[in-house]
Amino acid sequence: MDYYGKKMQINSKSNPADIVTAADIKSQKVIVQSLLRSMVKKGYKKEEIGFIAEENFVKAGAHTFIIDPLDGTSSYVLGLDRFAISIAYAYKGKILAGIAYNPVKKIFYIAEKNKGAYKIEGAKKEKLLVRKIPIQKSLISINPSSNKARAVKMFQIAINLIPRVIQVREQGSAVLSSVAVAENKFQANINGRCKFWDIAAVKIILEEAKGAILDWSGKIVECDLKNIAKDYSIIAGHPALLKQLLPYINTK
Repeated sequence: MDYYGKKMQINSKSNPADIVTAADIKSQKVIVQSLLRSMVKKGYKKEEIGFIAEENFVKAGAHTFIIDPLDGTSSYVLGLDRFAISIAYAYKGKILAGIAYNPVKKIFYIAEKNKGAYKIEGAKKEKLLVRKIPIQKSLISINPSSNKARAVKMFQIAINLIPRVIQVREQGSAVLSSVAVAENKFQANINGRCKFWDIAAVKIILEEAKGAILDWSGKIVECDLKNIAKDYSIIAGHPALLKQLLPYINTK
């Protein structure tokens, strides 16, 4: 938030739409240092603590934190409020907890395996539960992609869905789009191309809220911690609604 709304240098990664700023780098550094310090204080050895973070930082460890230090960088640099921080915790490759944070509204979304998912805003803690809503009463969010071919596919999906749902909206943050499904502001989120640090935390949040994240073939998404270059095309929502939506995603 120290950088938010201020002029800053913007660097491209894979293409002009895939960008990184000083805020991304600083956020990641602070998160890694804070987690490492906290874990050591709790009695864990440094060599046991691993990280997989978006901005080119990977360290092996039985206790692994998967970090997206600033999801929605494009929205962030434009001064919009559609950005978030996402951290998942995995032990020996299994994701056991996740947290997503909206730093503008100061809202946390948290989940722990078999312990439910919650939204925390100030002193208020609300249990999250994805409701079953039919397709014709659904509001759908999409996150196209900086990849041209996948973006074209995403807009074709939007065209397929527009006559069948209340509305289709593009959102600036994959993380916030997914947690919005957990709190029933949207009924589904469709993402054309993301990495597992985009979905590792929201996957457990949604699953603990009785939702699901599937790939476009309808299979449950499993985050591959050993293949950090892998791309994911996902659809998130209530399992019953996802079954209704998938045929419109897989049309030619």
